[in-house]
Amino acid sequence: MGIISAEQRTYTLVLKGQELPTNITVKDAIHKFGLKEEDKLALWARVVGGTSF
Repeated sequence: MGIISAEQRTYTLVLKGQELPTNITVKDAIHKFGLKEEDKLALWARVVGGTSF
């Protein structure tokens, strides 16, 4: 709200190259996706909208 569409972003957690659901809990990530203590999660930010030049 009040943010120019070119500046809006969506965020996605990624584990082992697989995008995780936006509403995932740590408990679900452990049980459903095999998250382990030594694993690394990536946070991808995507710009929504924008202008082509």
